[in-house]
Amino acid sequence: MCSSDRQLITFVENMCGGNIRLALDFINLFIGSGHVNTVEILDTYEKFGTYKIALHHFLRAVVYEDNRYYDPSTSRMLNPFDISTPDSREHFLMVILLAFIDRQGQKAGGEYFVDINDIYTFAQDLGYLPIPQIDASLRRAFEKGLIDSNIPKTEEDTTEALTHYRITSVGGYYYRDLIKDFAFIDAVIIDTPILDENYRNRILDVDDIDARLVRAEVFCKYLDEQWPQIPPQDYLSWPDIYLAISNNLNWIKSKKLRG
Repeated sequence: MCSSDRQLITFVENMCGGNIRLALDFINLFIGSGHVNTVEILDTYEKFGTYKIALHHFLRAVVYEDNRYYDPSTSRMLNPFDISTPDSREHFLMVILLAFIDRQGQKAGGEYFVDINDIYTFAQDLGYLPIPQIDASLRRAFEKGLIDSNIPKTEEDTTEALTHYRITSVGGYYYRDLIKDFAFIDAVIIDTPILDENYRNRILDVDDIDARLVRAEVFCKYLDEQWPQIPPQDYLSWPDIYLAISNNLNWIKSKKLRG
């Protein structure tokens, strides 16, 4: 099995969490997506008798669905860098919370649920506001299935009644893998409020792959300059994530040069 096969299988396994129906929905999205070059797939299959689906092709279909741009109101995918207040530290809040809930859940044993009071205390100690910042991040993560609760979820559920959270395979995949991938970063850039005008003016609506790679570099550099505002904590290392993203961008560039 090649690395691209493993990446795609890992994506589907983690994002679907054992839900076969959701996995089939993802496949249907890919097959019917306008972001997929069906002619190229058929030509390759006719010529070689096989076609390997690259993760970035599959990811684009799932993230964008039928839209030209990523739309958080319709996409199954969440933008973890979105903010509820004009505070650039909030770009990191959701991924920090996911890492915290994951680690604390592992320490707790049992069913790995973490008391919501511990979550709020941890985030407040980092300087985040309970409302709207922490509340908004937990609510969005819960609604998109990155975390679940000790109370069975129904259509009538609100997060107000929930007392404990645990991370899901979806949430773990987001903060460990997905936010390091160019295809995902490329999609959510235009949905992320850029609070620094110097960087905001450099985040443009572009289609060319070279320009999109440059835009991703600018976006990640913007985030990198906001990270020093976060007090020290032992759950998330943005420098490691930044390095992984940079390596991914450099790999794509080298692959382009090789043709």
